[in-house]
Amino acid sequence: MPRERDEQRELLKILAKFGEMDASLMSEMKEMAEENRRLKRMYEFPLRS
Repeated sequence: MPRERDEQRELLKILAKFGEMDASLMSEMKEMAEENRRLKRMYEFPLRS
């Protein structure tokens, strides 16, 4: 039962954040998130060495 509540709570958070977005905005947001991940990896590497 608690796991189901957690899943419902997570779904409600997602709907609150993205509920009014259309497919093109979601696609654009995913592309930007992927680009951000690539850029972070690219600039984070020199700092680790």
